[in-house]
Amino acid sequence: MSTYTKYERGSVWRKWDLQVATNHYTNYSGLQLDGASLDKIVNLTGLTPAQINSDHRNLSDVEYAKLFIEYLVHISPVNAVAIMNHNTGKGIQEIINYLQSKQDFSVKNNIYNDHIVFPGVEIGGCDRCHILIVFNPETTNTNKFIYNNDGIKISEKSWDVFIEDFLSEVHISNQRFVNGAPSNSRDLGALDIISREDEWDFVPIFPHICNSDGWWRELQESNRKEIYNSKYFGIVDSKTIGNNQNLKRILDGLHTDWGKKEIAQIQTSDSKSLSEIGRNFSWIKADLSFTGLKQIIYEPKSRVNNGANLPEDKAGYQIIDRIEISNDLIYNQSLLFNANLNSIIGGRSSGKSILLGSVAKKLKTNRPIKLQDENYDVFVQEISNSIKVVWKDGEEDNNREVEYFQQGYMHEIARSKEKLNSLIQEILNQKGKDAIIASYEKFITENSKKISSFISDYFQTLKSISEKEQKARDTGDKKGIEEEIRKLKEESVKLAVATISEADKSIYEKIKEEINIQNQQRKTLENDSKQLQILKQVSIFREDLSYDLISLSDARKEEIEDFYNSLKSETENKWRAKLNEIEKNISLASEGINQKITQLESESTYKKVLDAYQKNEQLSEFENKIKIQNAKLFKINTVLGEIQNLKKQEVEIFDKITSALKAYFLKTQEIIPELTAAKDGLVINVREKFETNKYQSILYSGLNQQGSINQSISSFEYTDNGTFEEHILNVFKKLSENALTLKGGYSNQSLATNLLSTNFYNLDYDVQYEGDDFRKMSDGKKAFVVLKLLLDFSDKNCPILIDQPEDDLDNRAIYNDLVLYLRNKKQLRQIIVATHNPNIVVGADSELVIVANQNGERNLNNSGKKFQYVAGSLEHTFPKNGATEILVSQGTREHVCEVLEGGNIAFKLREKKYSIKE
Repeated sequence: MSTYTKYERGSVWRKWDLQVATNHYTNYSGLQLDGASLDKIVNLTGLTPAQINSDHRNLSDVEYAKLFIEYLVHISPVNAVAIMNHNTGKGIQEIINYLQSKQDFSVKNNIYNDHIVFPGVEIGGCDRCHILIVFNPETTNTNKFIYNNDGIKISEKSWDVFIEDFLSEVHISNQRFVNGAPSNSRDLGALDIISREDEWDFVPIFPHICNSDGWWRELQESNRKEIYNSKYFGIVDSKTIGNNQNLKRILDGLHTDWGKKEIAQIQTSDSKSLSEIGRNFSWIKADLSFTGLKQIIYEPKSRVNNGANLPEDKAGYQIIDRIEISNDLIYNQSLLFNANLNSIIGGRSSGKSILLGSVAKKLKTNRPIKLQDENYDVFVQEISNSIKVVWKDGEEDNNREVEYFQQGYMHEIARSKEKLNSLIQEILNQKGKDAIIASYEKFITENSKKISSFISDYFQTLKSISEKEQKARDTGDKKGIEEEIRKLKEESVKLAVATISEADKSIYEKIKEEINIQNQQRKTLENDSKQLQILKQVSIFREDLSYDLISLSDARKEEIEDFYNSLKSETENKWRAKLNEIEKNISLASEGINQKITQLESESTYKKVLDAYQKNEQLSEFENKIKIQNAKLFKINTVLGEIQNLKKQEVEIFDKITSALKAYFLKTQEIIPELTAAKDGLVINVREKFETNKYQSILYSGLNQQGSINQSISSFEYTDNGTFEEHILNVFKKLSENALTLKGGYSNQSLATNLLSTNFYNLDYDVQYEGDDFRKMSDGKKAFVVLKLLLDFSDKNCPILIDQPEDDLDNRAIYNDLVLYLRNKKQLRQIIVATHNPNIVVGADSELVIVANQNGERNLNNSGKKFQYVAGSLEHTFPKNGATEILVSQGTREHVCEVLEGGNIAFKLREKKYSIKE
């Protein structure tokens, strides 16, 4: 245990019961202990079981003192008590004497075995108002001690005499108070009690009981206001408020008249026997000391809690309990931490940031820690290698996470829109928006691929159209061929064949036309059969879904993959079966056509005429010419049909490209409402942002800028989505028509792909805090908002480590925003902050202050070690004691004043110069 302070962990929650009577109370009764508890008390006190369990008024003051202390320490549920009776101090001194006789009793703090006893008195007995008085057990004023002319204590009053003197001094003797005095005199006596705290060194709990609110109404308003505004009218006994409407009316009226004032509402047991101690109690977060008790005056809400369970209790795996140090440069072998707010203070280069950084480097952080100065970074890493971090659950686990914010980090983000956007997107991911953002990003990727594929198809279609048109031209002119066939037919008709009648010729021509139609159908089937063989090589499913399933658990991933593979196999089997069925039908249709052609060619009239024509050499020649022209006509009709289909496909692909291009904007608009988030005055709004520079950059890099048209195109300025779509589609059309001059390395297709497949709409984030626009805030306020973003939207409960946040913030933001924020956040998460700002330490009521010092000629450390640390609460106080080593020469409170305020003289001088009045 450190000799600097008994409470190296600072202010922690303990149970306090500030109204416990002694056996001088008329209704006092004995205990009813049995078993191990009874045996323990018998052994500790030397009393018999009968004495312990029977009426304690039969015990002597000395016997009762033994029983009181041992029961308090070993059986009762509380750590602190105030012993008091009505208007008397009888029995208190014997309890204090026995307490001080214990071997490990701490005279300085009146503490034995982590328990403290305060002397006190209940001023009561009238029908109006009771007040509880808790005295400082370390009182050193002339009312308790008698000094000689040299200031040396020569004698001491007992507590019963001291309390009698106190009651008499404040004009409330037992007799006068019980019998009553004129009401205003009695009530002004209560005011007199409160106003004399500095003289007598006590804490009044006022009011304790109000049996009537008439006394309050009888006071002059100035007296009521004086009582209300006194610093000690802030501690009341809450157990009387709930069932005492008189007291509640008084408090409500005060709040109405002079504004709501925070009041520390404590609970006491008002015990009339030892067994009742702790029946009602308050959790108080403070050292077990009188200065610890006084903290509830200044922190009436955050230092007092009347719940049944330990307040602000955090999971052990989320609290750093201590670090163990093995380094020749550091005097300390270990440092304990508080579960709430820990402040590391010290002058420049005193080792506060080194301590914080070494802890951060030892543990897991959400981003790599790289301190600005390389040599300093290496040094901090060396210190980190020499420490062990032990968590509250007893584990030494370096894989547990902390959130560490090094100097300047918030400012760095606040100044960069890109980093701020990245942070907000990370926050939205953490707040369950990750699926929305992931879906959006996947859509953008897939849409880009789709557009690239469409553009490839589009340019391939244009190429095919050009090739088919050339092929059609090479084949001939359709109208010319049709006219040639007509002429050949007319000429052939003129040739006479004597043996053939006109009727037979007519039958022949009809059958020949039918045979020609069937041959064309057969050629179509042959073409379909060829295309079918190509389709058989196409897979209609993706190979696998591994990338899409990466975020799923192994069980779900395996289940979906199995189903996908099963579905893929089943569908591809059906696909191939259908293609085979179509192929078979083509084959059957071809056989049918062949049979029909055979049938048509075997018709007798057709054969007779054909035979006659074949024997007629001139007619046969005409027939061959007609056959050749018919073949050309079929070929050109086929090509023209393909061109028509390709042009139709060109329009369809262009429409798909247009639709996919629009989808970038529409999808962005669709998800914006789903990404808005708000918490504790912070609002994240999302809007689309067109990346004009990116669009212009692609145009400038691809288009030759020597022409005015290209320059005009490249200088596009965004106004709205409609004008953008019109512009980019116009560029696309010109590229597809080869109407623009490009720079080397680009083709029409590659530039079109680069342009249209790129999403120029990004998600842009706006932040508001309590109605203020982030963009209009001061740099310091922006940095604070960044800190809130980092922490408020985080689902993490791990410790927070912040290095000198005041370097990022302005003073107004520190006091108005950061201090309140730390006060609230420390209830939920452990915070360790290195700072040189008094508002952070004192304003945020740091539960533990770690003072750092680097050894120097005027700032010596123990054993001359380079670095040394001491730790204590803000209520830990003692004046300079002349010790050579600077850290142990004064209390924590004095260090805070000296390091952060420049010392008492500087602080008081500034206070005088400000001359601030209420």
